[in-house]
Amino acid sequence: MSGTRFLARTALTADESLESYLIRLSLLNSYQSTNSARLIATARLGARGWTDNMRAPRLPETYDLLEELTCVSRKQLYGATVHRFALAIVPPHDTPDSVDLADTGRMALLPNAHLTKWVRAYDDAAFCPLCLEGSQAYHKNSWSIRANCVCVKHGCLLETCCSECGSSLSITDVTLGVCHKCSKPLSRNAVRHVTEEPQKLAMHATMHAWLGLPDYGKADPLGLPDVLPRVLFNVVHGLKWSIGRSRTYTRKELGIVDGVSDETNRVAISDEGANVANDVLFHLLAAAFHCITDWPYNFKILLNRMERASERGLGLGTLYTQWIADRWSTSDYAFLQNEFDDWLAAKVIPSIARTSRYKSRSQMHENRLYVLPTPAMYMLRLGKPTFDQLVAKGTLILLEVNGERCLRLDEVTALRDKWGKAITLQQTCERLRVSKSTAINMIRLGMIQPVRGPTFDGASEWLLDAASVRLCLMNVLGAAHPVSTADEPEGRWLTIGKAAQHATSSNLTISRLLLAIRDGRLPAYWIDGHGKGIHGLRIAKRDLARFVPSFEPVRTVTPRHEVAARLGIKATVVSKWVTSGLLAPVCMEGNAMYFEKAQIDRFVADHIFTEEAATILGIGVLAVQKWARNGRLHPVAGPGVDRVPPLLVSTRGSGSARPE
Repeated sequence: MSGTRFLARTALTADESLESYLIRLSLLNSYQSTNSARLIATARLGARGWTDNMRAPRLPETYDLLEELTCVSRKQLYGATVHRFALAIVPPHDTPDSVDLADTGRMALLPNAHLTKWVRAYDDAAFCPLCLEGSQAYHKNSWSIRANCVCVKHGCLLETCCSECGSSLSITDVTLGVCHKCSKPLSRNAVRHVTEEPQKLAMHATMHAWLGLPDYGKADPLGLPDVLPRVLFNVVHGLKWSIGRSRTYTRKELGIVDGVSDETNRVAISDEGANVANDVLFHLLAAAFHCITDWPYNFKILLNRMERASERGLGLGTLYTQWIADRWSTSDYAFLQNEFDDWLAAKVIPSIARTSRYKSRSQMHENRLYVLPTPAMYMLRLGKPTFDQLVAKGTLILLEVNGERCLRLDEVTALRDKWGKAITLQQTCERLRVSKSTAINMIRLGMIQPVRGPTFDGASEWLLDAASVRLCLMNVLGAAHPVSTADEPEGRWLTIGKAAQHATSSNLTISRLLLAIRDGRLPAYWIDGHGKGIHGLRIAKRDLARFVPSFEPVRTVTPRHEVAARLGIKATVVSKWVTSGLLAPVCMEGNAMYFEKAQIDRFVADHIFTEEAATILGIGVLAVQKWARNGRLHPVAGPGVDRVPPLLVSTRGSGSARPE
């Protein structure tokens, strides 16, 4: 070391990784270990009070230090890290982290979760034997990406182990060019050429171009969707994983020739982050890439193939649940969502599709009227229980056409579009500047209109009509009056939250105060300098004092566990009674249920358990149970009714069964 620089320095080679560069600097300076340069940089950084990952630095101070030590610019050093692939790898709906490199500006960083998913481990290095030939071996940065399984320049697969001894190799081994175990030069490693499959190789060349790698004969595929490369990159890798998980293709169909039985061995990926062998990955990625060529024809062929491969029909597995309905649900993937919906709509009722009328009239193809329940569930992103609830409520109407149950396609599409325009509970809270509990109470009071929700259609999350949220805000704020604090005594005003605390004994919540303001029953004011929004509303103490006595007591609710404790039963029994219709909660939040206190009071007055029935009738407990079995008593719940103990009898029923 000389001052703050390495004594011997060299330039970064094209596409060289930062780890490889630091190893070469250690050798060039005759340090004892190949890790010495990295350790020196780590120690210097620690002395300045910073810690960082030298393989994928995230701090600007790290790049400043490395520039001092190597005399290589920060921009070049950044290009030697896997972060250079961030904008190509990170999905468009995710915002990557960034680092400010001064004169270079802000540069994207791979989030830590993506590092684990997309970047190979240090001791699991990949390499091209033909690239290592020559006077100076080094490890390429592009070899660090798991998605890169082929060297397009030489038309061969990347290798991950020594062909002589079978040992896994580290980045140090690749940079030195020899196997650490048997000392065989890696440039003499066995080479697996794929030049006999030029179409697949051209597909990989296109994906390399998406990553910003050198162009060694990029393909010019026909019919790719006209969207950003990073969108296509994520679609290809989602399709690759889905194809592997669904076991749709056999090894022979993909072109994998390794002597494994074709009948019993379909290609399968057990986990999204699985380290798939490069020969399998080469063919899987090519199959996935093929699905987006000649768009959307080949994509729909894949959907049909996956549908046929499922025993239950329309079993698209993780392709639908994890990708189409989840990760690809943003506007960046609208091109794919539209084609998927079009494919679903084409799943006409089989009995209609077989008729000569359908086959002969093209307008029936263009204006499809009906859709089967299963495709409708896919279009609406619903599970069967929620779908059944919507049918029971009349939101969806099942028809019978030619002996098959179906729905009108226009009704399903209209409902999907309505849900698509709705906003989430979190977005509602941000617009109104209120808490989630207040927003939910506003829904219960009818101030905001839901389109989906736990108490609306059984959905796990709320979706709310955006227009009703805007109207609610306008009505509440429009009822307030501007006033200046200069003419008012200090301490007169209360915020909405403070007003609710003052009126706790009257069960006046923030939502009920807002309802009273909207209806003109409680005056509210704008105070200069406090902002124009719900958070800026103020209520005069004297107005609140006048309003509280006139406020009608609100119904109080009781949670499920308190109902169970009062009745002396388990909470699960209460849930069973709700399912059977014996009890009706006033609201549900996930698994939580709330009941009106007056309803529970009436329920307790009108129903008795076995022991109390025996006392009233003057008979034994076993006799009560016998009467229930032979029909002399008519229990509303219990082993003979819903198979859930204890036996519950209506007081009217027990009275009619008194012994003569």
